[in-house]
Amino acid sequence: MRIAILRFLWLALAACSEPDETARQVELFDPDVVQDFALELTAADLATLEASATMPGDFPYVPATFRYKDVTLANVGVRFKGNSSRAPVSMWKHSFLIKFDEYVPEQRLFGLKRLGVDNAIQFGSLFSERLLNDMLAAEGVPASRANYTRLTINGVYKGVYVNVERIDKKFLKRHYDDNDGNLYKCDEGGPGGKLDYLGDAPSLYARMDGKPTWQAETNEQTADLTDVIALAKTLQSGTIADVKAALDTENLTKTMAVAMLGGAFDQGTGFQAHNYYLYRDPATSKWTYLLHDTDVGFADNAFGMIPVIDGWNAATPRPVTPLPLVDRILNDPALRDEYRAHAKDYLEKYFEPTKLGAKLDALYAQIATDLERDPYPKVRVVVPNIVGYPAIVEDMKKFIRRRYDTAKAQLEGL
Repeated sequence: MRIAILRFLWLALAACSEPDETARQVELFDPDVVQDFALELTAADLATLEASATMPGDFPYVPATFRYKDVTLANVGVRFKGNSSRAPVSMWKHSFLIKFDEYVPEQRLFGLKRLGVDNAIQFGSLFSERLLNDMLAAEGVPASRANYTRLTINGVYKGVYVNVERIDKKFLKRHYDDNDGNLYKCDEGGPGGKLDYLGDAPSLYARMDGKPTWQAETNEQTADLTDVIALAKTLQSGTIADVKAALDTENLTKTMAVAMLGGAFDQGTGFQAHNYYLYRDPATSKWTYLLHDTDVGFADNAFGMIPVIDGWNAATPRPVTPLPLVDRILNDPALRDEYRAHAKDYLEKYFEPTKLGAKLDALYAQIATDLERDPYPKVRVVVPNIVGYPAIVEDMKKFIRRRYDTAKAQLEGL
């Protein structure tokens, strides 16, 4: 009897706290507010964190205290995050992952398990993620909320970061009636990362380091890749009716248009087969492709070798072949027309240079003063000759104008 009463009280408390959690999350990701996050670490833990920048393998967590407004959480886990941005800390600022329950079970910030604090300096230089995620959200596509934060570590200002919502069960709860389905993350890619079917055995979809191409982010004990492999098999040999039954194609055609027009090439619909999530909604049994790490936009010829504009045709956005996920859309006349209708619509609605330039200027105005005292080099890492944020913003506008003109000609020339 006592256990039943305690369970009832716990459920009642959880139900009461949920509206408050939702309100605090809205506050945390308020797009018009630059937040302040503070981390405090011991000297030894800070040294371990900084040394991990050049260590092979996964970044280790170290304990820290996290402060935000009226909230202080002790013993949170903090580590660096990122793949291509992994470099000695003296070169440019690192991104951080803050995990609230790494050392304290069930510890949360407004119901959130983790926060991603992104440097966003390589491609979009703090702006791409904000712009592209807002477009996706406006079109009803599940996308991470994001705003800016000033970060200090042990009282030392570390610069401006993008505060990005993590894609996890809490994210899924905002967008789906049922968040108990399998969620996979394709982070660094690997065999089958393009959703190309290699066979039924999960072992065929493992990287050389032994990690699976898709890591289970939910249902870790039961999600064994067989369902995502079945999706790859459907994309290869299923009928178009099978594809539509297995995949949220409307979400995908919208995502393809935004990613292409924004130059988000580092994705499963672009030049690289990684940086995306797949979620299978139990209510519909359909998979949703979820864009991730969208700071890689608005830069042409990144690293001097990726022809984002010339190599990514707006009418047939197949930058590499084969690309099964995109191929099934483009090879079906009705789905191809659906994609092209979205691309034409978004080109004028979101990517018209005057409109998008004004939004870019507004985002820059939010953080211009804070960027002046940012202690790290003010460069786009993939375009190192562009120095200083006024030049970075103008370089992004140059991309926007050329992408708009090129895409308009390609879409009108059908």
